[in-house]
Amino acid sequence: MKIMYNFIIVLVILIASAGSQRHNRDPAVGLDSDNYDRETQEHVEESNVDSNKPNINNPQPSTTPYQPQPSMTPHQSQSSTTPHQSQHPSTESSTLGRASQDFTVSLMKELWSQDSRNNMIVSPISISTALAMTMAGAKGQTASEIMNALHFQNLVNPHNAYREEAKKYYGVEDYQLNMGNLMFVDKKFNIQRDFQTILQQNYLFEVQDPRPAGPAGDPLFIADFAGNPDNETLNINQVISEKTKGKITDLIPEGAITVDTKLVLANAIYFLGSWVRQFDLRKTRPRPFYPLSGGEKNVEMMFMTEHLNSAFIEKHNADMVELPYKGDHISMYVLVPREITGITQLQHSLLNGGDLQTMISSLYQQKVHLFLPKFKLEYGLNMVETLKSLGINAMFSDLHADFSGISNTTAVHVSGVYHQATVDVDEKGTEAAAATAILFVNRIALPAPYYVTANKPFLFFISDRRSGMVLFSGRVMDPISPVSN
Repeated sequence: MKIMYNFIIVLVILIASAGSQRHNRDPAVGLDSDNYDRETQEHVEESNVDSNKPNINNPQPSTTPYQPQPSMTPHQSQSSTTPHQSQHPSTESSTLGRASQDFTVSLMKELWSQDSRNNMIVSPISISTALAMTMAGAKGQTASEIMNALHFQNLVNPHNAYREEAKKYYGVEDYQLNMGNLMFVDKKFNIQRDFQTILQQNYLFEVQDPRPAGPAGDPLFIADFAGNPDNETLNINQVISEKTKGKITDLIPEGAITVDTKLVLANAIYFLGSWVRQFDLRKTRPRPFYPLSGGEKNVEMMFMTEHLNSAFIEKHNADMVELPYKGDHISMYVLVPREITGITQLQHSLLNGGDLQTMISSLYQQKVHLFLPKFKLEYGLNMVETLKSLGINAMFSDLHADFSGISNTTAVHVSGVYHQATVDVDEKGTEAAAATAILFVNRIALPAPYYVTANKPFLFFISDRRSGMVLFSGRVMDPISPVSN
């Protein structure tokens, strides 16, 4: 039977007025549905003929790591903030992948410390994309904190790197990975041209897969937050619902958007894929699962015997198995502790993204007898406190946030960061035709039987095999108890 993974991920960042005004020496561009495309194009054309500004269409080579712009005093004029494009996109892609792994482990360890009992599913790429969009308009300490938390220190142009990462999935037929970024701007809020241009060129394009998640319309929306915040909450939730095929309908809670809200940045991801090596429905049966709280419960446990990339990771006393999806781009890595209560020590011993990459690199092909439960997870939270724990503080302060790259006429700060995700693992459809796939041989298979039994709490990561970019990460504490915070 065909095993499908259905991931829905959404993250929204709310940017509100801080209630103070900055002196305007360089007029910003007011967004409206009539002049947005025209004024953006005029600005690009101006940039191409002004030797004092970076040429966005034909940038100059640069090997200098990305540096946030310094904070501006009220009487400084705004200069272009568009970073140079990397001459080595493949190198930038792998660097972004390493940054993603570091951010993933840092994020998960913080979430684990806050919640030791519940199932979790988050999307590091969704969270980091929305934060990168926010960083495009940040300066000084505000930008530095975001950059450091995302581990962007070695990236020349993080915005271009995200664009190149998204373009990989254009026209893919073997799976659906639909990624969309959205921007909702109050009709009376003026934003800086450079911020507008960076987002339009690197983030605000439609889903790369030609089969979009829903008729969500243009990625830029003009809103009336000041006039009717409750109605705009409904409108944004409706757009997100369309993007996620109705899976997430009420992401932004009542009262989160107010008359002070100026800008909403959102990222939505929809993923649907099937395994290269598929589980046989006839072998799925009730088997015991041992939760961390003690006792046991019967769950629907899938089983397969296949040659898979796998290994025992002695440092963590855990087994890792790679389950590749059709298309040879994306894999799930399941990390199962040997001990019934080993999840606690595993979470403690996983140190950073390098640790995760070392484990993945150590896998080799061998015959695996794999027991994996079917599971359905739901998870959602306001990430403000989590991001503060990762060192992102200034952007939440109405006194210290510096988003003069977004607007130098209105002081704004971030008032909320909402993230919600679901994952559903189940047998769907009918018997598929025999699949042919690369088997990723690294070493000669071991002759001894190798069993990996996920009958206890375990971790999983979904990554792009080409760059290492982490798309999804999660923890299964109880396969039959979905949680939504």
